[in-house]
Amino acid sequence: MRIGHFFAHVLGAPLANLRWSWGAHHEGRGHVYLRVWEDQIIEIDGEQQVLVARDRPGYRSPGTPERDAHLDLLRAGVPTFGVVCKAKNPSSPDNRSIRSFEDSYLLRLGEVSRDGADTYARVLEAVSLSAVLGAPEPGADLAEDLVALANVDGDATSREALVLARVGQGAFRTAVLASWGGRCAVTGVTTEAAIRASHIKPWRDSTDAERLDPENGLPLVATLDALFDARLISFAADGSSIVSDQLGHDDRRRLGVEKIRLSRAPSGATARYLEHHRTRMSGHTQAS
Repeated sequence: MRIGHFFAHVLGAPLANLRWSWGAHHEGRGHVYLRVWEDQIIEIDGEQQVLVARDRPGYRSPGTPERDAHLDLLRAGVPTFGVVCKAKNPSSPDNRSIRSFEDSYLLRLGEVSRDGADTYARVLEAVSLSAVLGAPEPGADLAEDLVALANVDGDATSREALVLARVGQGAFRTAVLASWGGRCAVTGVTTEAAIRASHIKPWRDSTDAERLDPENGLPLVATLDALFDARLISFAADGSSIVSDQLGHDDRRRLGVEKIRLSRAPSGATARYLEHHRTRMSGHTQAS
């Protein structure tokens, strides 16, 4: 997989120019992603730092203004992550080409500092790709799914829609929320930051059409969404809840799932997706 595909179809942040862009800003997620070199991660005063910019007298890359803008966002507190690249020609400081890059984790970057002509960002930690992009559905690895999508031939716009749907964003999330009045389908909570829109029929079991179908989604507050994704709760065709016996009575009470139901009966299409979901629940289930 090429770096441009990774930025566009995994991170969802296309590079402005494949030749000179060294980063991208995903405004919707509020992240900045910067390409960095593995051999330019060094230790300064006991802390790991990575080179993010270099002033060279008499030379200004077309990508310099973009990199400066991205570093300004980092300085302003925008979450920024480094994509670690390995160079084909590491002995050459200029005109490098990428031999390979890490697609399973990113470096979370911190404060920026100068050392002469060089600008460094502190490396705070290595973070798994799935942790940066969102929690995966049970039984599926988000990073693997996104990398697989990036390698699929086809229309770039369609791939982007699938990527966004996989992480519960984009048109899929908008349509799922709209179909339930912008509310959690159970609690009625309207704070969108607290609501997740994930798939009823698991991503890996779905066709591309089903992956983009808003009827295959439920907007649920985070706790209920986690239980639903783990198949510890589900819903019947009339909207009543079904709770797995794997959840003990005390935990049912503490989690508040003893007597919940959907705010309305699901549509016929959603009910069919829910039927598939119920067949994958473990152990005996009980309607409430």
